[in-house]
Amino acid sequence: FFSIFSFASAMPHEPGPTPLTPPGVAFSEAYKPLWHCFGFQSDEHEAQYCQANHQLWRSGGALWCIFHIIIAVLGLSRGHNSHLAHVPSVGVALLTLVLLFVPGLKRHPRTICSFAAVLLAACQGWIVHSHASVAEADLERHRLWLVLDKLSGDTAAMHQLDAYVQESTGTHVLDFQLMVCFSQCLMLFIVGFCPSAVVGYLLLPIGICIVPLFSPIIPVQSVLIRLGVSTLVVLLMLVGTGKVTLRRRSFFLLLRHFEASLHKAVVASQKADKALSLTLKTAMADVCGEIELFLTNNDCCTTDQRDALTHANALLNTGMRRSRYREAYAHVAAGDYAASLLPCNVTAFVAELARGCRIEVQCLTDGLVVNLDETICGLILDHAIDNAFLHGYPKAPGILLTVLGGPQANQPEGKLTFRVTNRANPALPVLTDEYIRSVLAEDPHGPWASAMPDKAGLRQSFLAAEAIGAQLSLRQTGDHVACVLELWVTRGKMPAVVQDRQRRADLAAFPSDLTICCIDDSATARKLVQHHLVERAQTTGVHVYGGHRAAAAEFMETATSRGDIVVLDQHLKYSGGPDLLGTDLVGQLKDRGFQGLICMRSATNSKEDEALCRRSGCHCVFGKEVAMKQMIEEIKGLYVRTIIEPRLSGGSV
Repeated sequence: FFSIFSFASAMPHEPGPTPLTPPGVAFSEAYKPLWHCFGFQSDEHEAQYCQANHQLWRSGGALWCIFHIIIAVLGLSRGHNSHLAHVPSVGVALLTLVLLFVPGLKRHPRTICSFAAVLLAACQGWIVHSHASVAEADLERHRLWLVLDKLSGDTAAMHQLDAYVQESTGTHVLDFQLMVCFSQCLMLFIVGFCPSAVVGYLLLPIGICIVPLFSPIIPVQSVLIRLGVSTLVVLLMLVGTGKVTLRRRSFFLLLRHFEASLHKAVVASQKADKALSLTLKTAMADVCGEIELFLTNNDCCTTDQRDALTHANALLNTGMRRSRYREAYAHVAAGDYAASLLPCNVTAFVAELARGCRIEVQCLTDGLVVNLDETICGLILDHAIDNAFLHGYPKAPGILLTVLGGPQANQPEGKLTFRVTNRANPALPVLTDEYIRSVLAEDPHGPWASAMPDKAGLRQSFLAAEAIGAQLSLRQTGDHVACVLELWVTRGKMPAVVQDRQRRADLAAFPSDLTICCIDDSATARKLVQHHLVERAQTTGVHVYGGHRAAAAEFMETATSRGDIVVLDQHLKYSGGPDLLGTDLVGQLKDRGFQGLICMRSATNSKEDEALCRRSGCHCVFGKEVAMKQMIEEIKGLYVRTIIEPRLSGGSV
């Protein structure tokens, strides 16, 4: 009992059975009956726990079976009848040992061990009967032959001696087998509280005493006394197992409570983060629109003022673009990021990175198109550019972004290299390999100076590079610091020259005087979209809606009656009711038979939102950070390829 309950004491302890009910789980539902084992709310969690302990149960069961085989071998010296008595026990042990390692039964070690314990207990009862008769004959033949010779003439003394020998030998054998039977109790304790184990506990006393109870050799009184004692011991073991199970269950409920609270906090933070990101990007887009409209409609600014406003506009667009990194890095930090390789014009990608940064760009890829994860590469290179500005030479950092390499003329793949160089700040420590390793290892004894704010940017960059299989290095040589990103890329499907030729043909084929309907809850966005569509799409039929909730019905009426192109905002916020989603309006347009081009503008730019827009029937999805000129050119090209060309060829839209 000391060893058994020492094992039990190693389980987690709580100060009393404090009812900890996870959010959304009733008390009665949390504390299910003991037949539900450890009380997991989820069957999947119950299966995971059992799977984690299957090896323990199988190993314990195998050792237990070997123990019974050894006990049987040790009893083989008691004669021929003793050999036969051990055959059922050895057979059950061997069969259990085989069943524990049968692949098809590996999920049921507890059931196998529980029923094997009952069968072995019954075999122990048969061994008691056989050993008692063998032991009595052995005593009379080899150890008490002189006593029997002395008392051979006294019938009463002989009967008394026979009764004493029979009772003592039967009781001795029964006590020994009861001690052996405690191994069954220990095995059931290790198995834990489950229906098969409870049945095994209840049947153990009956199994071991059923044969001796009807044996003419063993006194009935001795069997009944030991039956009562063994029943009491088994009940105590059952209560102890239940107590340990309740402790485990209380511990699991506590963990479940913490997990539920953590999940609730994570979901709430994700919603708040998404709402904050949406609000900030919408506000930044409105500011960009106001600046752009101001620069378009006012000529009173000086050249320096106009340059400053243009630079501020570019910085705001860069900020909106960088907000996409938030979700990507969350997956990188969690270790579950899946690279998204899409055709990318390297020259345009680098130009977008340098937008508003006032850095020198040297692109030696000659309009190369490769399959690239723009989000992760942008995250790394933006961090490198920020680092160069923050920790480079204060007045003239001399930042240069160089791109070289990539697949050669006749090669499907090649190594593409991005290099960001700048002049080092002489007031800061020299960047060494040891310093970089200490930052990546979060060494608390490293230098106080950081390559990034709080050293987070550098670790983010290296984690992001590792997520897409790229190599990132940061080194200082003399007074120059170089951050180099190298990765193997494959060539895009369409060369850049063909893309440019196709774009020019699409823009030339775009018809004028189309009816374009737009809906947006931002007044600035509506003015900006209308201004650019009228100017760049060569049409006066631009209708904008969204100033109030009822404008959605007006938008639907105009779009379905005479609209050629529709541009929708994904998140339409109005007072006095729930928010409207652009994807819901797209579904209504599809139901009404709209056959034109459907374009969506979204401030979130997440993969989930883009997938939702695609599933609803949108032809294209644009972020709020995309310049109006670029967006309108994409719309014009898509309208020609998606609407006009299928109609001319007689196909379906």
